[in-house]
Amino acid sequence: MSNSRLNCSTNVSTLVVGEHKDLMTLKVHYGGIFTLNHLRVYENGQLRTIDFVSMDTFNLLDIDVIVVAAGYKYKFPVMYLWLVLGETLDNGLRPFQCTEHILQLFEHASYWKTMDIYLDRTPL
Repeated sequence: MSNSRLNCSTNVSTLVVGEHKDLMTLKVHYGGIFTLNHLRVYENGQLRTIDFVSMDTFNLLDIDVIVVAAGYKYKFPVMYLWLVLGETLDNGLRPFQCTEHILQLFEHASYWKTMDIYLDRTPL
C-alpha cells in the first residue's frame, strides 16, 4: 500500500507534529560559537532535536531545562536566538528572551512546525 505523503526522507515525527496545530519540533543548537564574518556560521556546536513541543505550555524555562539536559556546560545566562525559516544566520536570527519573542516564534512555528534555536555565549 502506497502513501503519497511518505518517502525515504520523510521524518515520521514531522508528519505527526504537522498534523497537530499546537505542536512543534525544536532543533536546539548549543555549545558552539558564531563566526564573525559576513557569512555567519555556528561552529563546533551540537544539535538536540526535541519533537512534540506544545505551543500551549512552552516557555523560556523549558529551553533552560532542554539545554541543561543536553549537557550544556557554560554558565547562564546565554543568549537564545531563533532562526526565521528561509533566512540566513546573518539576517534571520531573532532574539528569544521574553513572552513577546515566544509569540513571534509560535507565529512562525504554527506554519513551519520546525524551528531552529541557537544558544550564544556572546551578544551579536
